[in-house]
Amino acid sequence: AETPTENPTVNDCEASTENTLYTLTLLDAFGDGWNSNQIRVNSVQYTLGTGTSVESSFDVCLANDACHEVEFIGGGAWQEECSWTLTDDQNAPVASDNPGLNDIKTFGSCPTDAPTETPTETSTETPT
Repeated sequence: AETPTENPTVNDCEASTENTLYTLTLLDAFGDGWNSNQIRVNSVQYTLGTGTSVESSFDVCLANDACHEVEFIGGGAWQEECSWTLTDDQNAPVASDNPGLNDIKTFGSCPTDAPTETPTETSTETPT
């Protein structure tokens, strides 16, 4: 994956058609915050403060012509309570994840990798 870049500011979104303003919504199933867990959008990390609430939203400005990575990076307790959704300026979901999954979601102008074939091993040896 490419090295994430710094996200443009919210002012960059308002002043340019080259960026889109997204909404990152963090949810906690128990309602006590993310207990030090974090999510990363490109190089910027977000969290839902411990003991705060069930939900919090952040404005995230992203360049239209770039590949973006969103990753739940954990780092705290009760990861299974944490979930998130990223929606675009039309309120359409772009990426989301179920509680506690630590995978990377990519979207935007991302390169597509050619499918790789796994060679099948065949043996002509006879067991002894």
